[in-house]
Amino acid sequence: MKHCIASLLLIFLANSLVAQDRKNAQHCFEQAELAYLSGRYTDALDQYNRGLVIDAGYYNAYPQRAAVKERLGDWKGAVTDYSIYLDRFPENMEARFSRGLARYQGRQFSFAIDDFRQLLSAPPGGETQTIFYRQSLQGGGTDRIISAQGSIRDYIYNYIGLAAYELKHYAEAIASFDSAIRINPREPDYFVHRGLARQGSGDSDGAERDYNKALELNPDHAVAYHNLGVLRSGRGDKSAGELLDRAIENNPHLSYTYLERGYYRLEKGDYTGALLDYTKALEIDPDAADSWVNRGLVKEKLNDHAGAYADFTKAIAIEPRLEKAWFCRGNVLTRMNRLSEAIEDYTVAILYYPEYGMAWFNRAIVNHRLGYLKEACTDVQRAEALDVQGTDRLRKKVCGE
Repeated sequence: MKHCIASLLLIFLANSLVAQDRKNAQHCFEQAELAYLSGRYTDALDQYNRGLVIDAGYYNAYPQRAAVKERLGDWKGAVTDYSIYLDRFPENMEARFSRGLARYQGRQFSFAIDDFRQLLSAPPGGETQTIFYRQSLQGGGTDRIISAQGSIRDYIYNYIGLAAYELKHYAEAIASFDSAIRINPREPDYFVHRGLARQGSGDSDGAERDYNKALELNPDHAVAYHNLGVLRSGRGDKSAGELLDRAIENNPHLSYTYLERGYYRLEKGDYTGALLDYTKALEIDPDAADSWVNRGLVKEKLNDHAGAYADFTKAIAIEPRLEKAWFCRGNVLTRMNRLSEAIEDYTVAILYYPEYGMAWFNRAIVNHRLGYLKEACTDVQRAEALDVQGTDRLRKKVCGE
């Protein structure tokens, strides 16, 4: 009898502990939701982690934690959480839709296509509690509210096309955008995206038709103006500058349009205009190392060597393995007659990119100026092996030929 009472007591205590654990976990999940709604995503993640340590079998928390990870830019972590949930509930289309989006954002393009194709084959209908805000291609807000089980087949085809485009599967991308356009022929973004795929496949005339169609549907479509401007710039068409101007007028918050116009102005010799554009692009996106390099090149054209040096140094701080930044800073150090430092920068550029022919050649020039003929000879021979043109004269000087 005593043993029976003891066993019952143990069962009671175990059940009480389980109940308390579930209560504690539920408290964590509630706190996590409150933190998420107030924009405190790090706190929300911490609470979801705590709750799932206590109760790992509470599957509804995994897609919720995934949403938090998305806000924090952890796309791989979000995919993992959606996958845990889908292993248990493979028919849940909302989670599959969310995982497809997370895979796309995390550049897992082939896997994203798999998820979206499964969505296309799923039966319609069913209740949904989740809404998704489609980000406008032009940036600056949202332009459509969608649900995973609503009428969004065009949207799914569009994402399949975008993922295929990133994989350079242009025929598949064009076919997917064709499907999206058949369902919704009034959406200008789909024409812009198909234009990009056509441009990638070498069909520039078809791309131009698509960009013009997008502008017919939306005369203020900044990205259509941008893409059309880039296309015409490549052809040497004088209208390219005006199109890039229109793109900026319609959306002054796109850094890549300022970069494109900056390059256009640089090629035309308008260095002051190019400097203004690159500066504006950096105001919008100050962490883009390539933009600092480009502005540094413009400053170098304007003989602002100190300013160019500062920009190249900033690019290196952001992306230390960016060999072009080291090479460009080596060039400006050479112009500033800081030759030993220039050699160091060329050496780093070569370290990160051993096939960098011009870095070998420019280091040969500096070594020659410093009187290091043996080193210069080795460098110029390496540059020559990498098909750098115009090496003969220097090679004869430093190699004794």
